[in-house]
Amino acid sequence: MLLIAVVLAPVLMLLATSVERRLSPAAGGWTTALPLGFAVTIAAIALTAGPATAGTVAASAVSHVPAQVVFGLLFGAALARWGLLAGGLAGTLGYLAASVALDRLPPEAAIVLTLAALAVGRRPAPSAPDHPRASRPRKPSATVLVCLSAAVGVLGSTLASQAWGPVIGGAAAAFPTMSGTLAVAVTAHGSRREGAEVLTGLVRNLPCFFAFAVTIALCARHLGLWSFAMAAIAATTTAALTWHDTKTPKPASPPARLHARPAR
Repeated sequence: MLLIAVVLAPVLMLLATSVERRLSPAAGGWTTALPLGFAVTIAAIALTAGPATAGTVAASAVSHVPAQVVFGLLFGAALARWGLLAGGLAGTLGYLAASVALDRLPPEAAIVLTLAALAVGRRPAPSAPDHPRASRPRKPSATVLVCLSAAVGVLGSTLASQAWGPVIGGAAAAFPTMSGTLAVAVTAHGSRREGAEVLTGLVRNLPCFFAFAVTIALCARHLGLWSFAMAAIAATTTAALTWHDTKTPKPASPPARLHARPAR
């Protein structure tokens, strides 16, 4: 099952890159926040270590949603102002610092802070251009790197849960590896503003990740693998709401034709 998860994760990341190129960077970031890779990770843990362990990993991931918000906001702000190195460093350090702080809070306080962080993340997204984005050349090696990051994230979080326990595994599974890598790729082949928009899309769709993870955390111990069906319904419903709020470019209107003046 772990091999299937590692193979499937790059396919999911390839979907995100396709959405980013066809629609907008924010839409690509929105796609990376879908709990598809996380669901694969949790399924692998449930089949290898049992549904109870999978539920504990999901509960740990839920408590780290505020750290995901911190990652997206700091990475995006620093990227837009100072560039990729500063953005990646700010986002990663912000995630680690927030995770350490969250681990010291009681579960009830962490949930309240999670809801508050999600509310902050629902601020208005930047306006998208009113014309389709031009297709930007991207080296195949860049696409391969983006897709491999998904496999590394799934493999790392699964092995972390086995080696250091489900709490550490949940923190590793919640780290936005896909979003960060996509932001790097978009910035390298576009602009800082577009890379920051990827992270805006991530933050705006984190309620979908939260809905999936909290459903697994509450139901996996009692319902086993059936909890995935309930989590999928919760995530799909939430994703429909967050997608409605994500602005995408409007189709360009065809240029007006000049009517030839009739000959006299």
